[in-house]
Amino acid sequence: MKRIAALCMIAMRRIGVVEAALSAVFLGAIFVLVLLQIFLRYVPIGANSVWVGELARYSLVWLTFVAIGTLITRNEHPVIETIDSIAKGMARRIVIVFANMTIAVISAAFAWDSAGLVFADVSTKTPVIGIPMQVALFIPFAGFVLATAHALVRAFAVAVGVQRGDETTTADIA
Repeated sequence: MKRIAALCMIAMRRIGVVEAALSAVFLGAIFVLVLLQIFLRYVPIGANSVWVGELARYSLVWLTFVAIGTLITRNEHPVIETIDSIAKGMARRIVIVFANMTIAVISAAFAWDSAGLVFADVSTKTPVIGIPMQVALFIPFAGFVLATAHALVRAFAVAVGVQRGDETTTADIA
């Protein structure tokens, strides 16, 4: 069981590298797009900058959902510190497993609900750029699916003893 948990953690770490890279891309896109929007607002070159704002907003949404899984794996997501700090030993592991299972259930429910939007047969598009909504909503859907996977693997790793549960970076994971 520990071997399986360790292999799952390695897989999630590799997926986390891709998630972190995508997060960096979306963060860079937000920075560039907001600067471009400022530039286009004050320079009278006749360019319509409405699309820049819309793409920056979608980049912020995509950044949020891409980063969820990485934060779960690195134990950097919001936690209730009081409960987390009171429990010691086995009780702490139980609290961490319960918390991650709760995250997994909620993420799975959001993934299920967003799947209905992604795989719906509608032709709605974003107002300005015209991106099909199925494409725009696929990243949050994938983020919820990956958050579910990250939470399940983390709960499994803590339950079988591969992780202590209080690691704050992936470098501490065996």
